[in-house]
Amino acid sequence: GGPVPEFPLAETALEQFRALQVPDFSDTEATFRHRSDRELRWTARLFRLMGKPWLTNALSAAGIPAVKFNLPGAEWAVRNTIFPQFVGGVSLADSQPVIESLGERGVTAILDYGAEAKNSDADFEQFASEVTSAIHFAAVNEAAVAGVIKITGLAHDEMLERLNDDV
Repeated sequence: GGPVPEFPLAETALEQFRALQVPDFSDTEATFRHRSDRELRWTARLFRLMGKPWLTNALSAAGIPAVKFNLPGAEWAVRNTIFPQFVGGVSLADSQPVIESLGERGVTAILDYGAEAKNSDADFEQFASEVTSAIHFAAVNEAAVAGVIKITGLAHDEMLERLNDDV
């Protein structure tokens, strides 16, 4: 039991998920076959650096405000280091080649609109529009199987805080 006695859509999705074959990530040759030696060396170097907490903390502390305040070179540095490792693109159209490349190898993508509403009606409308676009995009792209919806993009901070306090 639970608060919802039946939820057939979720039950069907769970059955489909359980039927999926999970890739064997221990086979690194197959997993990274699509990457060049140069790309793999760059990625290994980046992850070694990210494994140094003092460096990650210092660069995050400097980098986040640098991007926020549009300091020269800050956005370029992020887009040419961290960004390509974790982000497919800045828009659905920009992400399409990455999604297709993943799909060719049987890897699916989860769409995530990486901005949160700022508590104005216009921001909520923009968020809803982006989420709706992602749903339509996923409906016609086999490799895009899901989307992330952040609750902070759907409701005012004050309301979420009140709800959290009531739990």
